[in-house]
Formats: sequence, C-alpha cells, structure tokens
Amino acid sequence: MRGVTTRRVTALMAVVVIAAACRGGGAPAPPVTPPPTQALPTPPPTAASPVIQTPVALTPTPAALGGRPDCPADWAAYNDPDGRFSLCYPATLSAISERFSLRGTAVQIEPPDFATSRPDERVFLLASWRPWSWLQQPVPGSLCAAFAQTGEVSRQEGRMTVSAVEAPTCLTEVHQVEPGVGVTDHVDYYQLMVEIPRPSGGFVLIRGVYSGPDFDAARATLMRVLATLAVEE
Repeated sequence: MRGVTTRRVTALMAVVVIAAACRGGGAPAPPVTPPPTQALPTPPPTAASPVIQTPVALTPTPAALGGRPDCPADWAAYNDPDGRFSLCYPATLSAISERFSLRGTAVQIEPPDFATSRPDERVFLLASWRPWSWLQQPVPGSLCAAFAQTGEVSRQEGRMTVSAVEAPTCLTEVHQVEPGVGVTDHVDYYQLMVEIPRPSGGFVLIRGVYSGPDFDAARATLMRVLATLAVEE
C-alpha cells in the first residue's frame, strides 16, 4: 500500500507542477526576435512635365526698332527670345507668345477680331522651334500626314525657299463640314505647313492658314509675312 501511495503522491506533485507552469509560474518563454526590416526601394525620378506658360499678348515693336529695317516701316517685328528666328507682320495684326519648356517659344500672328478683320488680314501664322523633324518620324513621316485636317479635299506636298533655305511644304485645301451632310463644296480655309532646318540644330515649323472671302488677298498677306522669316544660325 505504501508503494501505491507513494506513486499517487508523485503523480499528484507532477500535476501540480504542470498546472503551475500553465499559470505562468514556469520558466519564461524565449523572446521573439522580429525579422529585420528591409528598406523600401527608392522610386526612379520621373521626367518633368512640359511647362506651358500662359500666352502673352505682345505689344507691336516697329520693325526698325526690332532690328528688322528690311521690313515695311508700318510693320512690327518679332524676335524669338532664344535667338532662333525672327519675322515681321502687319502692326494691325496681333502677336501672342507662348513658352514651352521643351520646345522653346512659339509666336502666333492673327487678327485681333476675325469677324471684323479685313479680307486681306484673315490669316493665321504659328511659328515655333523644335529639336526634331516631322520628316524624320516613322509615323507620320510627312507634313501632310502629320497635320491632316477634317474636311480636307486635297493636299499637295512641295518645296519652297524660306530664309534662303529650300524647305518642304504641304498645302491643304479644307472645306466646311456640315452635320448630316459631310464635306461641302464650300472652301473653309487653306493650310500651309513649312519646316525650315536651322543650321545649328532643330527646325522652325510654320503653320499658316488663310481664308476668304478674298482668299487671294489673305494668301498674299501670309506669303509676305513668311517672306520676312529669318532663321538664325
């Protein structure tokens, strides 16, 4: 009986020890070491978005004061702030300058009010510089394709001399488009695209538009302005 009692006491003591351990009375659990933190990769820098400033209306500068005494005395002169090109235009037209961070400065010549402008002043000319040529692009690869217009009925590629340089051109005839009718027989405007290479790099792109009712007079004004374009080296 004593042997049985001894075994019971030993078993009871073992239960008490296990219970005490379950209540936290046993040896503390080893500390858990957290895994080392890994530094997040630094994202690559993103390219800056092109900065386009608010267009600025320019005060006409007489041609002689603008360094262009070769232009008509009653015309104004525009000089690209980066020294890439200059041109003259009738002082009765307005000039608007627009700065692009990746493409320099563009100038837009147009009537102050198209609705009340004279027929010979119904012209629009946009001149800008860019480091690449439309003709060097795999798509579209031509001025006519790059500047296709809704309602165009014909396009003609050619070459003309501008600023003593032979440059590629595209002349497009655009007709009015009416809902439910489509392209009509009424001529809306003509668009002339010219791309002049600059000796020291880049290209000066000209977009000229002229419209009626006197298309011939408007075209003559546009061509007179284009004849004053001087692409600087």
